[in-house]
Amino acid sequence: MIKKNFLHSGAALLGCAALLTLASCQQGKQTQSATTVVASSTEEAQLPIAYVRMDSVLSQYKYAQDVQATLAKDADGHRTRLQGRAAAFQKAAEDFQRRAQINAFISEEAAQKEQAKVIGMQQEVQNLELKLGQELAMKGQLMQEDILKEIQAQIKIFNQDGRYKLVLINSGVLYADESMDITDAFIQHLNAAYKPEMAQASADSVAKKSK
Repeated sequence: MIKKNFLHSGAALLGCAALLTLASCQQGKQTQSATTVVASSTEEAQLPIAYVRMDSVLSQYKYAQDVQATLAKDADGHRTRLQGRAAAFQKAAEDFQRRAQINAFISEEAAQKEQAKVIGMQQEVQNLELKLGQELAMKGQLMQEDILKEIQAQIKIFNQDGRYKLVLINSGVLYADESMDITDAFIQHLNAAYKPEMAQASADSVAKKSK
């Protein structure tokens, strides 16, 4: 009887041991699964993506600043030239008006001829204003394209270690964590790589294209 009870007790102990082992294995799998989820979540949270605030780049990049200074100088030159033509027209118009009021023209034909000359000067001023405006706009567009090409070339050098798989500009991003903002570091890289003669080379290249 004792032996039979002992056997029953032993079987019970073995059963408990088996249950404990199974529970331990299941707990281990659950822990491993939870660890995998956490690791996966961490990897997802650290995606190799960054963004650049392009407005800050264009305002702080020395290349862009020099290009803007060149365009501003050209605009001043165009304005001075246009003002000279406009002043000449204004003087001719006032002179014609004064002579017409005192009947200084020897004939109707002479008056019409002088009036046509004044109107022609006005048209020249308007055409010059349009031409200079278009030239400045085209030069600005081409030089901005050169800047963007340089930025695209420099971002590859900046990221030559492959830290980022994707770099965005903030204008197309609805939300991004500030930790993904590499603007300041990229601007420092751009200005370190910039050479002042680059802006002049761009201006010379644009001038050749315009001829």
